[in-house]
Amino acid sequence: APPRIESLSIVRDPFNASRELLSFLVKDGESGVAQVRVRERAWVSWGDWKLAANTAYLLNKNAWAIEMRATDSLGNETAEIIYNWPIAWQKFGNLLIITALLFVIGKIAQRKLV
Repeated sequence: APPRIESLSIVRDPFNASRELLSFLVKDGESGVAQVRVRERAWVSWGDWKLAANTAYLLNKNAWAIEMRATDSLGNETAEIIYNWPIAWQKFGNLLIITALLFVIGKIAQRKLV
């Protein structure tokens, strides 16, 4: 059986309130957890996989999606994605505002051409 992700959450860094950590607990009762890797999505594409050596991983402050993948000593894998909704809403809200502005500017330009 693959490792079990028992806990996965985004929490404030207790030493620096402006930073966030990915807090996790992974267990594998058969062969043991061999490695845990994390990658982040700050815009559209995913970043590179990085090894998470502790049960807390320091996040990029612009990451809105985080994928964690755990592998046991037999090569079995399990993965989970968690979303940082305040950052996601901020990014997509900004994108929506820019799209609306471009639409309005396009309509104004069309009227001037007529």
